[in-house]
Amino acid sequence: NLQLFIIQVHVDVLPSFKEWDLEREWSDPKIVPECLLSHLTTCSLENYSPINCELRFAKYVMQNSRLLSSMTIQSDKLLDADANLQMFIDLSSCPRISPTCKLLFV
Repeated sequence: NLQLFIIQVHVDVLPSFKEWDLEREWSDPKIVPECLLSHLTTCSLENYSPINCELRFAKYVMQNSRLLSSMTIQSDKLLDADANLQMFIDLSSCPRISPTCKLLFV
């Protein structure tokens, strides 16, 4: 009965950090979880950056959450204005299954 989902994304830059970590891909599950389909109303992604896995995950949630009323994106403080604008454009143009879903950038 998941209704609120908050994800805080943290990428620690350590000496062992690899460039390819930023290019991980999100793979959509073959079956959409019932909690996502029928219960999720609020999703918040904190410290979000437009790397592939985070972008695909946000789109997946918006495309599969029938009751989603708000998707809040708090961008990573290290992103520049151009990256923030592109992220806004990408996510704003994403189709949403919920007719009441509001996309909020903070």
